[in-house]
Order: sequence, then structure tokens, then C-alpha cells
Amino acid sequence: MNRRILTAVALACMCSVAVSAAYAGEGCCSKGSKTAKVAAGESGGCPMSAKKTCGGVKEEFPTMSMMVGETKYDCPDSAAMAAKKAKAPVRYIVAGEEFDDAETAYKAYACAAECYAKSFTSIACEKDGKWIVCSPSGCGSEAKTASSCMKDQDTTISADALKKCSKFRVAGHTYENWDAAKKAHERAVAATKDLKMVAMVDGKKVDSCESICSTMKKTGKVEYMVGTQKTNCEYNARAMMAKARVEAAKKAVDAMAKA
Repeated sequence: MNRRILTAVALACMCSVAVSAAYAGEGCCSKGSKTAKVAAGESGGCPMSAKKTCGGVKEEFPTMSMMVGETKYDCPDSAAMAAKKAKAPVRYIVAGEEFDDAETAYKAYACAAECYAKSFTSIACEKDGKWIVCSPSGCGSEAKTASSCMKDQDTTISADALKKCSKFRVAGHTYENWDAAKKAHERAVAATKDLKMVAMVDGKKVDSCESICSTMKKTGKVEYMVGTQKTNCEYNARAMMAKARVEAAKKAVDAMAKA
């Protein structure tokens, strides 16, 4: 994609959601490609090292920031203006990893958000002072697992070994036995089951990759909706979807704890 188009897309995406600065990727797709998966609310591959992205249980939803020189920015337009004034490149920091390329950074942020959402609803146990996630199938979106995201992961534990732990954690709550943790996990997953990402073009819902492609060739624009939030950025949409899952799971498990 040429620089002019990338710049236009980036401008359209700036600061669209407070928790995630995002940047759209390819404008069209071939059958079975990433754009089709995004429309279904699924994850693409992760450009970050799996240990940084998915290792253990993170305490907070991942963040992304930009650096120009030694100054930190949370919004892309501010970083872009500073970079232009200083005639310096923008560097992107995602979950402690630095990127020089914008698209790779935003893709990494989307993956980190999806991994966080997956581990947040999973059962974890305490081992050697650390929370270890039970994740036999890896992490990524609830719909599909991005296998590349977990290929180097060494901080998971099998379900059988997990049951032998004395302390468990699900959605920020700690449990003293496996059965209670399992019930919380089931409640968390159920709370996220009906959440959907909807792709819209010219106000109409798009159900297939082919539809997205043909329309994008004409308009160059797809709008993604997660609940009442909207964005034209596919990576932002993935992060929004991940955050919606976390919030839904937390609300359900919090209510369960108060019952």
C-alpha cells in the first residue's frame, strides 16, 4: 500500500478509541485472508514474541504509546506532528516491545489485546509466586487461536496439572479450589459468547470477504462496530473486541462473587 493511502488511513484512525490507537491494514483481501478473519472477529498472526505478548497473566489491559526522541505520546496525531517538527521517526511501544513500523506495531497491539482477553477469562494457578495460565490451545481471539502467538510460550500449564494447584484465578478473582474457579471460568466465557464484531460498508452489514473486497475497491472504507463503538481501523476493531470481552467477563464474575 503506498504512503499516501497509508497516511490517509492513519489520519482517519487517530484517537478513535481512548484505549487503543490504531491503524488499518490492507484495504482489500484475497479469499481466506486476514480481512475476512477480522470481519468474523478473529485474530491474525502476532508479530511480537509470544513470551512478551502472552506470557503469564498480565495485570492490566495492554497499552500502546509512541515515542519521538525522548518524548512519549499516547495519540498518533500528536506523535506525527512532533515527528514532523523534529524531523525524527516515530517509534511505537507495545507491551514493552519497540517497533519502527506503524502497521506492525498496531497489529502487535491487537494481538496483545486478544491475548489478554483470552488469559483474563482462562483459569490460572499460582506457581512459584507467578500466575500460570491453563491454555492448552494457545491464545488469541475467542473464535480462533492465532497459533503463531503461542509458539514460544513456556508459561502455560496443562489442565491436569492445574487441578493440583492450591490457588486459582479467573477474571481478577482468586479461588481456593478448582471447582469454584471452573464455574467462574464458565460464567466468564458465557458472558462473552454473544459479543460480535460487525463490518459495515455504506451502512450495510458485510458478511463475506468477497463483499468487503468488492466494495473496498470502490470506496476504500469499511466501518467496524463493537457494541456502540465504531472504527475504520481493523486492528483497532480487534482491540475493541478484546476489551469488550474483558469488560463483559469481569462484570459477570464480579456479579457471581457478590451473589
